[in-house]
Amino acid sequence: VVWGRVAVVVLWGRVAWIPAKQKRPPKCSESGAWPLMQHAPRPPAPWQPALDVARACARRLARLGCLHLGATSIGDEGGVAIAEAVHAAGGSLRLASLHVHNSGLGAAAARAFGGALEHAECPLTELHIGANPLTCEGGTAIVRSLSANSRLNTLHLNAVGLGADAAPALAAAIGTERCALSVLWLGGNALDDAAAASLAAALRGA
Repeated sequence: VVWGRVAVVVLWGRVAWIPAKQKRPPKCSESGAWPLMQHAPRPPAPWQPALDVARACARRLARLGCLHLGATSIGDEGGVAIAEAVHAAGGSLRLASLHVHNSGLGAAAARAFGGALEHAECPLTELHIGANPLTCEGGTAIVRSLSANSRLNTLHLNAVGLGADAAPALAAAIGTERCALSVLWLGGNALDDAAAASLAAALRGA
């Protein structure tokens, strides 16, 4: 089903959002290309008060079940602090839902979240990290972690700079038995028709 510039794929109870047909999607190496949403190719500098809040939250994650830091300009550094705290605490956390969308996170934070999600006892069931300039490489780091994660069921990865190069990793990750995703948002990324086909095939086989 095509709705505006977004195609919606619903197969076997899973939902994925992918961009509608484009002329030529950029590859990961084309880090400055953002055809659907215009973001800076590099994350902006964090706003210090927001970064201080992120660091404070990172030190007190054990007390939280849900954390919303969306649209707060915590920057890449704040994202890394949160992700590393989640990774270090592992199963001792009860944090299930984390919102860090549109907060200036970049590739470093994406890699840190990828590492946290690969942890066998990562408690997150929801991660909203869209509308950040993660780059294709950073977004792919999160995508690859899905094959090792059996708890995350909701992932918003919209408008993060994913290109056609990320499609094989994405299809491989969601096609594994361990992947628990039921909701996946990918709108605003430069994924082409071939990516949509590979994603649909992976969903059918999952």
